[in-house]
Amino acid sequence: MADDQLDLVSRDPNGVNAHLGTLLFNDVLGEPDGTHSIDCVWKLSYMCFECWKGLCYKLLTLFCGICIAAEWGCEFAYIAFYHSYQLSIGNRRQEDFLVYEKCRRFPIPNYLSITILYI
Repeated sequence: MADDQLDLVSRDPNGVNAHLGTLLFNDVLGEPDGTHSIDCVWKLSYMCFECWKGLCYKLLTLFCGICIAAEWGCEFAYIAFYHSYQLSIGNRRQEDFLVYEKCRRFPIPNYLSITILYI
């Protein structure tokens, strides 16, 4: 698959949020042995849990996900801009300063220094 295509099946190929996919009904609710509710209540509790977990997640991603993704896009754009226009220029100035310091320590004859200025 090309890098510019979006994979709608495997949405977390690097396993960044693998720990969240393991949140199940039995991890949240449980009844001890000897004390059980009516079977239909337990089944409906399971269905309600799964339904509301999915619905709330979908609503949150609908209302907040796009804004959060836009904010992160702006953040990475700022980082790229900062590195391109601030750090690289600063590094270039530092290199120029080091060249200047080397030239200052080792004076060259006047006629060569004037020639270097006009090159």
